[in-house]
Amino acid sequence: VEAGGPSACGLCHADLSTTELQAAADAWWGELRPQREAIRGLRSGDAAAAALLHPGVVDPLAQFQGLVRFLSALPPDAPPDAAARERLEALAADPDLDVRALALATLHWSAGDDPTVRRLLVEALEADARGVLRDRQVLALGFLGDRYRDAGDWTRGLAGYQKALQLRPGDPALLSAAGQLYTRAGDLPNAVAAHRRSVEADGGRPMAWVN
Repeated sequence: VEAGGPSACGLCHADLSTTELQAAADAWWGELRPQREAIRGLRSGDAAAAALLHPGVVDPLAQFQGLVRFLSALPPDAPPDAAARERLEALAADPDLDVRALALATLHWSAGDDPTVRRLLVEALEADARGVLRDRQVLALGFLGDRYRDAGDWTRGLAGYQKALQLRPGDPALLSAAGQLYTRAGDLPNAVAAHRRSVEADGGRPMAWVN
């Protein structure tokens, strides 16, 4: 009850207040199992790093969700404060592959031009022999491009595609997506150039010719 979520007790006992329901639960069962730290941060509605980023906690799903929420509130090339960056760098070494990749993508999105961050990103990619971290980072940054493009935010959308292309230069799908963004933004010369590069990279994609 006190966690702030829907109260199962209140479905039957609609005549009782939240305080009364919590008092009854405490009297009957004592202290209930506390929420995990990462879950508590997600439920708080706080977008701050201290609430959402929890390095050292073994809770991959909650950590990933926290990273998604934190990244969603960040503009591109706006480095987070020192405390948030320290948490992101720690998560970039997390044992969970998806957490690690999203933390790296967040650092790339927000502070990729910082020499120290860039060195960390390069070292992570050099150690990624199978390319699985790169694939996940490209997916995350490309998703940001799609999200902001579809919202009409051309600047952030283009940043997402450009940063994804830094990891996978000449990728035809990313170039095509960037071309669609330029078309919607009314920048036809850049739209033509992006689509042309996409077709040159892979002429076997029918939609590339349609665009």
